[in-house]
Amino acid sequence: MNLFTHLLKFVQHLFDEKEIVKKAKPIIEGILKARSVKRLLNMVEQLSRDVRELQAENQRLRDENKASLISKGIKHSQVQRRNNRQRQNGAKSE
Repeated sequence: MNLFTHLLKFVQHLFDEKEIVKKAKPIIEGILKARSVKRLLNMVEQLSRDVRELQAENQRLRDENKASLISKGIKHSQVQRRNNRQRQNGAKSE
């Protein structure tokens, strides 16, 4: 448990960028908690399944949104142009 207390300092020593430290810390914690290659592989497999499920759900929502736009007679390209204009206007105001 003492190792976890000093983990953040150790990760900060390994990596200079704060963003990398934020991403690396939970990964290293998971590896240390696993304590075995088999458990680590099980964790990775579960994460992989979770990611695939999230990707499938994301695609389902995109398809539903596209179908909704089509039923309203709105073309996808019109939505893209509107979103691009909004992004450009937002960038100009910042």
